[in-house]
Parts: sequence; C-alpha cells; structure tokens
Amino acid sequence: DKNKKDPKQKTRLKYKVKSKDTLSSIAARFLNDENMAAAIFHINRTVIPVTTHDGKLYALPPANLMIWIPCD
Repeated sequence: DKNKKDPKQKTRLKYKVKSKDTLSSIAARFLNDENMAAAIFHINRTVIPVTTHDGKLYALPPANLMIWIPCD
C-alpha cells in the first residue's frame, strides 16, 4: 500500500529560518530541547553555513533559509 508510512522513515517539518534564529532556539521551540540543535544541523548540514570564531565552529543559519526539523 503506497499510503502506508515506512516505520524507518522519519517525519520532518520544513521551516523557514527567521532573523535571529539559532539552531538552539529552533530546537528549543520545536523540540523542547535545545540540545537537539546538533540533530537539526546534521539533517541540514549541506545547506547551513559554518563559520569559525576564536577557533570554534559555529553553524549560523541565515534568515529565509529553508531547513528540515525532525518531528517524531
């Protein structure tokens, strides 16, 4: 049956990043856990730019970028 959901397939929500959003704030808002920011980055690693500051890497999604958020 084509309409049955594959239990191995994860459900995701498409989200348009707003100004001042961070991966942590998005994770806190949608997943009630800012520690899920790493999972959001992993899913979107090909579209979220990464920058370096003081030797640390930061993933900073720009406003209007469309990303996927896990939601199951």
